[in-house]
Amino acid sequence: MIRLILFDLDGTFVDTAFDLVESANKVYKNNNKLNISYEAGREIASDGIKSFLRYRFDEQEDNFNLLSKEFLDIYNQNFLNNPLLFNGIQHLLKDLASNGVKWGIVTNKARYFAENIIEHHNLTAKCSVLMCGDDKGFNQNRLLIYYWRHADFLTWIFQIPSMLVMAIGIFYLQNQQKLNQY
Repeated sequence: MIRLILFDLDGTFVDTAFDLVESANKVYKNNNKLNISYEAGREIASDGIKSFLRYRFDEQEDNFNLLSKEFLDIYNQNFLNNPLLFNGIQHLLKDLASNGVKWGIVTNKARYFAENIIEHHNLTAKCSVLMCGDDKGFNQNRLLIYYWRHADFLTWIFQIPSMLVMAIGIFYLQNQQKLNQY
């Protein structure tokens, strides 16, 4: 029986691309670079700050430490402007709860940001697991392999389109008895 479903945060559970693109564009403007479109930014949003920096800066020529700090300072001011839950996530969480399935988040995002985004959506008390990129000993890939080997009690949903997340969750809920036979 599945007792826990873990979601990646950015691009799977919450669309944080708006705030990331807004932050990137402020960094670009401050450094006389062209803005990035939302569509282009959305493609790289789950790859972290350096992906936005690489989009307009050269790692060999520009000070990425200074640019990263600037990006984080700006993002810290606006990361709760538009962190939207993907369509269907609220309904999926309600269905999971009604079927006794817990859920959690495993993300490479810093804990400060992840906790505040989850709290922004009033989900802190319902989130059973929160593992973040800056947690001591955290390695998302190693964690994925561990949980993959223990998939009898867990499903990992990692950076896949939100409609697929909802479909997988609903499939599991509707087919729990059949799946438990395997």
